[in-house]
Amino acid sequence: MVEVNSSKINIVIGSVAAVAVFFTILYIGMFNTGKYSPDITTGITENKVVVMPDSSLIHLSSNSIVKYHCNKFTGNRNVVLKGEAFFEVNEGRKFKVDFQGGNLFVNGTKFNVIAYSEQYIKVDCVEGGVDFKYGRYSISLKQGQGIKVYKGIITGPYSVEETFALEQLNNIHSWDRISVEELFFLLGSKYNYEIILDRHAGKRNFTGQIDMSDLQNSLSIISHAMDLDYFVDEENQTITIHAK
Repeated sequence: MVEVNSSKINIVIGSVAAVAVFFTILYIGMFNTGKYSPDITTGITENKVVVMPDSSLIHLSSNSIVKYHCNKFTGNRNVVLKGEAFFEVNEGRKFKVDFQGGNLFVNGTKFNVIAYSEQYIKVDCVEGGVDFKYGRYSISLKQGQGIKVYKGIITGPYSVEETFALEQLNNIHSWDRISVEELFFLLGSKYNYEIILDRHAGKRNFTGQIDMSDLQNSLSIISHAMDLDYFVDEENQTITIHAK
C-alpha cells in the first residue's frame, strides 16, 4: 500500500487555487474595462467642468453628453463624447476619446472637440499632440494644428490660434471663410434645430467671431453680415434661412 501525505496535497491544491485567483484578477484588471460613469449632460445654455479621477478636466459645452471610465489596474482612461468639450489631460497611460464617426488617442495635452454627429467633427490641438482616427484615415495633430470633417470631407491639418481655441471654452467661435451652410449646421446641432437653408444662401462664406451661447444673437449676427432673412419655428424646432 502507498501512503499519501494529505497535508502536502492540500498545500498543492491551495497553491494552484491561489495562482488561479491571481491570474483571474490579472485578466480582469487588464482586459475588463469596467463600467462607465453615468452620462453627464448639459442643457442648451449650460456649461460644466467634469473632474476625472486622475484630475484631468473636461470642460463640457452646451447641449453635450459625456461619460468616462478610468481603469485602476492599467491606468487607461476612456471617454465617450457627443457634443463639444475642451480637454485638459494629465500625463499618464492611454487616454481615448470616442465620438460618432471617429476617435482620438492622446497623452498629456489640451484640445477641443466638436462632435455633435458624424456629419460634423472638428478637433483643435492647443498643446501636446493627438492622433485623430476617422474611418480608414489616421492623422497626427501637433500643437497649433486642427482638423475638420464635414459631410465626409476632411479639411486640414490647418493652423489653430491658441487664443481662439481657448475662447471656445466660453462658446466664442472664430472662423475664416466658413460656408454659411456649415455654420448653420453647427448652430442647429448645438440648439437641436433642423436647418432649412436656401441653396443660394448656403454658398456664401462667413468670416468673423460669434458668441454661440445665445441662439438669437448668433442668428442676428450671421443674417446681418450675410444679408439673410430667417424665421424660427419653435414649435417644430426649425430655422428657415433664405437670401434677401
